[in-house]
Amino acid sequence: MDEEQVESLWARMKGQTNMGDVVVGVYHRPPQDEIDEAFYRQLKVASQSQAPFLMGDFKHHDICWKGNTARNTQSRKFLQSTDDNLLT
Repeated sequence: MDEEQVESLWARMKGQTNMGDVVVGVYHRPPQDEIDEAFYRQLKVASQSQAPFLMGDFKHHDICWKGNTARNTQSRKFLQSTDDNLLT
């Protein structure tokens, strides 16, 4: 993907016959808020794949994954983006 600011690597692995491709993304979140929006654009494109898998250092330490809540505005935006793209 061509968002130069975002430190990420995306790979598409060809699936078996009648099984969709898997898109794997690795992401490092730098401490700059404007980078988040570029990442959310990438996430939207990647999530349209049949089987996206995302991992990385998102630096959202206040997220409660059990309750899907966060205190920080940036963390709530991250949760909203994952929810919008049907990612768990």
